[in-house]
Amino acid sequence: MTCSAIRRTFMKDLQHLCRTIDASTDGQASIVRIDEMTVKVLLRPKSGYNAHGEFLLTIKCCPTYPKACPDVSFDSPIFHPNIDPEWRSCYCLMDLVKAVLYVIDRPAFDSPNNRFGALKDPAQLSTNTARVLAGLPVKGRRFPPNRAWLQWARANGCLPTREEEMEEVEEELRKREDLVQNWGDGVNVPATNMGSEDKVNRDSNCVNKSCKILQWKCAIKYRYFTLL
Repeated sequence: MTCSAIRRTFMKDLQHLCRTIDASTDGQASIVRIDEMTVKVLLRPKSGYNAHGEFLLTIKCCPTYPKACPDVSFDSPIFHPNIDPEWRSCYCLMDLVKAVLYVIDRPAFDSPNNRFGALKDPAQLSTNTARVLAGLPVKGRRFPPNRAWLQWARANGCLPTREEEMEEVEEELRKREDLVQNWGDGVNVPATNMGSEDKVNRDSNCVNKSCKILQWKCAIKYRYFTLL
């Protein structure tokens, strides 16, 4: 297949995406920018723990698309456990966008593929997701808040409470006590961020560093950044 034929395939997929993205996703996705073979899509999930947030997705295709998988990354922080590397050339851009929305709504904690999104107790998903969206610390890390979700949460009284903030502090203290108990006095125990303001992690590597591929129920997989 020649490069021009491959590019026409990309253009055909792109035209299909432009025509059908709103109807195919029930208004949960829209194209915000197209630059040659890179497409930026804004996701607005209507269900699941990330509902009411806005997440910017970058889909970067190479000249050998669709034979080569696109490089797909979240430009917005998101709490999610599932990533896996695989792609099939039969998938199109619309399949990819729908797959992202599907996985955001249906996390699978029985097979987590990143440490930040992994949970021993899935009941923590609601709290951790809300805290990440609100810009509060989770597992010792903090990211910029999701403005769209904050606006919705304030209007509906769904912001994380002070009690939930203290649960995070208590968990950090328990971890510190466990380290001291296991290793004894005199060892270098990692300092926690108790007693001081958590600094927002603005290291661009946190957003762009680890691009991997997310898995959809029907085996569609695509690249996704981890918070590692």
